[in-house]
Amino acid sequence: MSTVFFCADDYALNAPISQAILHLLKGGRIQATSCMTQAPDWEIHGAKLREVKNAQPQTQIGLHFNITHNFSDDMLFKPLGNLM
Repeated sequence: MSTVFFCADDYALNAPISQAILHLLKGGRIQATSCMTQAPDWEIHGAKLREVKNAQPQTQIGLHFNITHNFSDDMLFKPLGNLM
């Protein structure tokens, strides 16, 4: 029998998304998240996620590979239309 894990995307994209994902992880409603580590507030959100991971080691954390969202002018990105 297969196991299904629910994963929320875009952790650290902004505070409301991160807060919602933390709430869902803590409540056991989801089991995983992918992180936007290029986001300006990643250090703050990453620290909060680390607390959840320490309390719930079964939590799965992954990287959201980002090449299309421009967080700042000094980051490499390409608009989705150009990539397609």
